[in-house]
Formats: sequence, structure tokens, C-alpha cells
Amino acid sequence: LRLTRAVRLVRVLRFSQSLRLMIVGIASSAKSLLWASVLLLLVIYMYAVLVLQVVADELVEANEGKHVEALKGYYGSLILTLYTLFGSVTGGLSWQEGAEPLVDLYPSMRLASVIFIMFAVLCVLNVITGVFVENAFKIHNEDEERAIMELLEHRKHWITEVKNLFTLADKQGSGCF
Repeated sequence: LRLTRAVRLVRVLRFSQSLRLMIVGIASSAKSLLWASVLLLLVIYMYAVLVLQVVADELVEANEGKHVEALKGYYGSLILTLYTLFGSVTGGLSWQEGAEPLVDLYPSMRLASVIFIMFAVLCVLNVITGVFVENAFKIHNEDEERAIMELLEHRKHWITEVKNLFTLADKQGSGCF
């Protein structure tokens, strides 16, 4: 029942080309979105394991202090580390704020954090954006081709109707009015 409502909605949307193109674009990008998410999470996961290796000894040995609380807050477990890094990549958390406890622990982590953010944001996210833009162009071109085919079919139908009209108007069958 819900599927038929969705199909009816798509029929109604054929009159609004822009909205229809956006909906079709989102629907056809679902597979790409899934794989893009997997790629991004894989990159984040690899860096999270590296960060946890660096932080693990400090969390076990140190008992208290502001520095340890910040480390536990951002990097206390794999889930917290993934959450922190995902926020850093997507803009939900300043990457400098997330990297600060690591830099306090090991100054060389500043470079590692910058390289991670550069790779994740400038490379991975831009490639993902490029895939979606290419997909949108492909959908637009296919829609344009479909519109041209519909126009040609409409013209053929119109020409047939005009020929029939002239045939009816030519009562003598002489080919002239």
C-alpha cells in the first residue's frame, strides 16, 4: 500500500522536473552512498586503531588529571575514538579540539592528525562528492534523453493527427482542398 502511494507520488512529480531529478538522484545514489560510508568508516577505523595504540598505555598508567580526563573523554574506547574522529571529519567537532589531548601526550600526533584530516577531508570526501556529482550528471542526461524521446513521440502523434485531419478535409480524395 505504501509502495503504491510512493509510485503515485512519482507520477505526480513527473511534472516538476527539478524535484523529480533530485528524488531520482537520491534514490539512485543509495548504493554509492553505502559504499562511500563504508570507505569513510574504514579510513576512520584505521586511524582510530592507531590512536588507541598510542593512548592505551597512558590511560592504563595515569590515574587522574585534566589531561587524562580529556583523553578518556575523546579516546577512552574504540567507540569514543570513532565518534571523535567522525565528528572531526564531518565538522561536528573541531579537529584541533579533538587532537589537543593527543598533542599534549605526544607532540608528533599533531602531524599525524593533520595528515589524517587532510586525507579524510580533502581526498576521501572530495572523491565521494565527485562520485555523486557524476551520478547527478548521468541522471540529468538520461532524463534529458527521455524528454527528447517523449517530444519526438508527441510530434509523431501530432503529425499523424494532422494527416488524418487533412485526409478528412479532402472529401474528393484528390489530395487538394
